[in-house]
Amino acid sequence: MTSTNDSPALTRAIPVLASTDLDATQKFYGQRLRFEVVATYDDYAVLARDGIQLHFWLTDDRAIAENTACRIDVRGIEALYAEMEAAGVVHPAGHLQHQPWGVSEFHVIDEDGNALRFQERIPA
Repeated sequence: MTSTNDSPALTRAIPVLASTDLDATQKFYGQRLRFEVVATYDDYAVLARDGIQLHFWLTDDRAIAENTACRIDVRGIEALYAEMEAAGVVHPAGHLQHQPWGVSEFHVIDEDGNALRFQERIPA
């Protein structure tokens, strides 16, 4: 029998989202969401903020992005929400709410239609 120290564990997820224009995606995430470009290629880009990385692949099918979402756990959601509100990126139907499943969350939709759901666990 293996000990728990030898057991496999999932340690991080890196969403890979669709982009119809990598230059525009990098500009939006850089200027409005304060992400930094880590790497860029002809058909792929990597952006990061704090401990979060988002990867983007180039497509000409906007419907892919419009049907894609990811959740990002945060600390200090009220301050992040205020920052995103000031940047004008909070979706009109995605304002900060306390949800019955135990999180405070808000939504941002990028220029391609990818939904980012920022959330913080509400202390019990």
